[in-house]
Amino acid sequence: MGKRGLYLLSALLWSFASYKILGKGLPALISCHSWWVILLCILICTGFIMMFHKVSENYIKRIRNLEGERFAPWKFMSLKGYFVIGFMMTLGIVCGHIPGMPGEFFASLYPGLGSGLLYGAIKFYKAILS
Repeated sequence: MGKRGLYLLSALLWSFASYKILGKGLPALISCHSWWVILLCILICTGFIMMFHKVSENYIKRIRNLEGERFAPWKFMSLKGYFVIGFMMTLGIVCGHIPGMPGEFFASLYPGLGSGLLYGAIKFYKAILS
């Protein structure tokens, strides 16, 4: 797989994660009528976009600096990145199964996280074109 394939694989992974998280968070946000939850969601969204801007730039640079022409599909991310993803997925699954977890949690956190991931995915799609 070439570098464009690695960018595409990254973009698809980030898009899928964004889709799944926004799919849970947006309905919760729409059904929430508290102004403070909406404000918190905006702040969290801003934070995640800033964070994923840096993370996606690092992975784009990582792919760009790979030497050679063909790469294994798992080379688009470092081993540390796989551990972080595994931890975040586990944390999300555990939080989703905690009885009595307030809807405000999902309404404020998930749309922000999903938006940040979508922003990162868009950066990977743009990297394909460059």
